[in-house]
Amino acid sequence: MKKSIGLLFAATLLLSACGAQKAIDNTNKIPKKLDDTIKTMEKTECTLVRGLSFENLLKDEFARDLTPVPFDLMPFAREFGKCSSDEDLAEVTYMWMKKLNEVTLDLPSPTEAQVAEFNHRKLHVYSALQAVAGCLGGLVRS
Repeated sequence: MKKSIGLLFAATLLLSACGAQKAIDNTNKIPKKLDDTIKTMEKTECTLVRGLSFENLLKDEFARDLTPVPFDLMPFAREFGKCSSDEDLAEVTYMWMKKLNEVTLDLPSPTEAQVAEFNHRKLHVYSALQAVAGCLGGLVRS
C-alpha cells in the first residue's frame, strides 16, 4: 500500500513538473509576444495617423490661407511625413506633381471666379506638397 501511494505521488509530481516547465516556458515567451503586440499597435496607429493627416492636407478648410506659409497644413504635413515610408512619399510626390502638371479647367468659358477657385486648388495641392517636403528635413529616417 505504501509503495502504491509513493508511486502515485511520484507520478503526480512528475506530471505536475512537466506542466510547470510548460508554464515556465510560456511565461518566458510573454515579453516577445508583448513586444510584437506593441510593434503591431504602433504600425496600426501610424497607418491611421497617415491616413487622417493625408485627408486633412487636402481639406478646403485648411487651405484658406496658403501664403506666405501654409501654417494650417504644417501639423498634418509633419505627421504624414513621420508616418510615411520613403516609397509612400515618393509616390505621393509623383502623383501630386503629375496632377498639378496635367489637370486643366475643363469648362468652355470659365468665369474669373471659377479660374480663381481652380488656381487656388492647384496652389493648395502644391502648398501641401511643399509642407510635407519641408517637414522631412527635421525627421530622422531609419
